Amino acid sequence: MAADGILSGRRSIFDMRVVCVLALLIALSGSALAAQTGSIHSLRAAEKAFYTAGLPFQTDWTPSPVNPYLVPAHKNEPPSAFLPVMPTTLRRHLIGWAGGGSSITFKTWEVWIFDRSRPAVSYVQQWGQHCKPPNCNASILRADNVVFDGSQSSAVSRALAQLRHQ
Repeated sequence: MAADGILSGRRSIFDMRVVCVLALLIALSGSALAAQTGSIHSLRAAEKAFYTAGLPFQTDWTPSPVNPYLVPAHKNEPPSAFLPVMPTTLRRHLIGWAGGGSSITFKTWEVWIFDRSRPAVSYVQQWGQHCKPPNCNASILRADNVVFDGSQSSAVSRALAQLRHQ
């Protein structure tokens, strides 16, 4: 009988060690997965990064209800009339879009914000297949779930660097 008590005590210590090792492995694998996915940025975080870098946007879009603070370009057009032109499989992952331009340099820029990095990567790959010089001179750059489409500049580099380090 005494031997049964000793064996059951050893089993419980062994069981506790196994549970601790498994918990540690699960915690480490979870943090490694989180590190691989990168940060997920909101539309406002992307707009702030570009604004701070000196490249503000004039309009934005989200799939949520109409933003009362946007003014439509034309009187008969509601601010929510924009519908992203992209495959439905990617559009369902889109959480926001913002666009801007300069009437002095005639350059335009836009960012597409996805709910994860994977749809952003897919969008970049599809865009690269359809947009080739000399018909398309825009650059497409990605920082996690944010995709920039427009002319490359130091302001773009600063904004994307800020997003990558958040």
